[in-house]
Amino acid sequence: MSEIASVASGDSRNDNGTAYMKLKRYLPYIALAGAAVIWGANTPIMKITMLYVPLFSLAFLRFFLAALILLPFVHKQLHFQKKDWFSLFLCAFLGITILITLYFLGLKMTSALNTGVIGGTLPIITLVFAAIFLHENMTKKIIFGAVIGMIG
Repeated sequence: MSEIASVASGDSRNDNGTAYMKLKRYLPYIALAGAAVIWGANTPIMKITMLYVPLFSLAFLRFFLAALILLPFVHKQLHFQKKDWFSLFLCAFLGITILITLYFLGLKMTSALNTGVIGGTLPIITLVFAAIFLHENMTKKIIFGAVIGMIG
């Protein structure tokens, strides 16, 4: 049995920790690949789901269920001052609720492929808007990161 498989299966015969260190070393890459697969599968799954679930119900269910799942893990770390609640609400409403609802509306009106292509251009669009409206300096690193983000 390989060292990584022995750690993953709970086999404790390897006491020197090398298998654990190898697994720990590759875990971020596995997590990133998993996130990419989940995010890539999102568009076609949502396109099919919208055939059966109304648009606004789907947007609500998606985030309500995610909040219920995540809340037990983060509720002790959530500390907001009273003055921050309005900003938090505004960010959540505009950055999540409206954004995803418009995303689902656009997905309903076009193909999953077109939605993926448009979504892939978002890093470049964000870069352009940041340069125009926020007067951000566009370094080679930022441009490279946006191109990598667009490629996926």
